[in-house]
Amino acid sequence: MRSYLDAKLMAKTLRDALAQKNISLSHSETLEIIAQQFGFADWNILAAKINTTNTVSPETDLPAGWTIWGNAVQCYDMGIDSALIHKGQKAAIIRRNNEPLPSEVGQGGFGTLMQTFSALDWRNKKIELRADLKSEAADAVQMWMRIDGPVGLLRFDNMDFRRIKGNQDWTPARIVLAIPDNAVTVNFGFFVMGDGTGWASGFSINEANTNEPETTGMGYEGILAKPQNLDFAN
Repeated sequence: MRSYLDAKLMAKTLRDALAQKNISLSHSETLEIIAQQFGFADWNILAAKINTTNTVSPETDLPAGWTIWGNAVQCYDMGIDSALIHKGQKAAIIRRNNEPLPSEVGQGGFGTLMQTFSALDWRNKKIELRADLKSEAADAVQMWMRIDGPVGLLRFDNMDFRRIKGNQDWTPARIVLAIPDNAVTVNFGFFVMGDGTGWASGFSINEANTNEPETTGMGYEGILAKPQNLDFAN
C-alpha cells in the first residue's frame, strides 16, 4: 500500500498512464494531483511533510560503494540518514516501508546494505569487522560477514544470537572470522529483518590477532563437542 512518502513515484506513474491515453500533464501538475488525493492543499505542503518524515531516499542517498540485497528489498528504504550523526560520522539507515512482506518470507523478510571485496590480501589472516548499531521498534538489526570460496560459503557470522531489537541505542557490534587460503571474496554489511528501523555507523575492518577466537553466528551456538544421546535414553 502506497503512502504520501511515495508521492513522487505515484506522480510519475500517473503521468505515464495518462500519456498512454494521449493526455499530457507536466510532472508538477501530477504532483499537485497526488497531493490533493492525500488531502493536502498543494504539493508544497505535502513536500514539507515528506521532508520532515522521510530522511532517506533509496534512489539518491545510497552510499557510494554499497549495494542493496535481501529477499524483500522492495519492503525497505535504505540509504544515508541525513538527520543523524554518530561520533562525528554519518549513519546508514534501513527502514521498513509500507510494502507488504512477501507471503513466502513473512517476518523472515529482510533488506541489507552490503559490500563485497577481494579476499586475496586477507588469506590466512583473521579479519575483524566493527560498527555501531541502533534500532527502533525493530524485530532484528544485525551486522554480518561472509567469506566465500570458489564454490561457496567458507565462513559466516550474522550475529543471529547477538542481534539487537526493539528500541536500543547505539551498541557496539563485532565479528571476527578466519580467512582460509582459498577465500575469494569477503562480504559484509548490516540488515533489518521483519519490521522496524535500523542504523549503522562507523564501520571498520582490521586484521585481528591470530589467537583471537572467531565469533559465532547463525547455526553455531550450542554445538556439541561430540555426538550424544543417539538412542534418546536421556
